[in-house]
Amino acid sequence: MERLTERRAKEVSRQKKRNKKDLLRVAGYIVGLIMWSICLLGISDFVAGGW
Repeated sequence: MERLTERRAKEVSRQKKRNKKDLLRVAGYIVGLIMWSICLLGISDFVAGGW
């Protein structure tokens, strides 16, 4: 049977991996939103005759 410290170390490493994945996902959403807003601004500028 595993010791409590070994189980705790495994759980901590699992949490770190999960946190890193969550941070990457949030960063991806933010970058996607920025790109989407740039596209919308470009389209609205084109429709308004700014190009």
